[in-house]
Amino acid sequence: MLNKLLKTTIKEIDLTNDKHTELITETVQSILEAGYTIDDIKQVEQKLLVKNDNSLIFPLLSLKIAKSKFLAGQVKKPFRIVFDKMQFIEFQRLTTTNKKL
Repeated sequence: MLNKLLKTTIKEIDLTNDKHTELITETVQSILEAGYTIDDIKQVEQKLLVKNDNSLIFPLLSLKIAKSKFLAGQVKKPFRIVFDKMQFIEFQRLTTTNKKL
């Protein structure tokens, strides 16, 4: 898995670029379809984190998303996402600041 991830990696990632977003989506999907366990994903993630290399952002992001999707797929009961008031206030501040720019 690690070799395949490193072959498809790109040096800089721009999530507003549709090609980069598609590449991440395809990479995450291939990780999930390959049947790796959560422990396998964590091991590869740890190997990449130890290198402390900024050019590994793409594979690390792909692994993080794959891990999140894997764990979310394990949830059987419905769950709620709750925002507290401070998060809502910060969200409002950020969105109004961005609109002014």
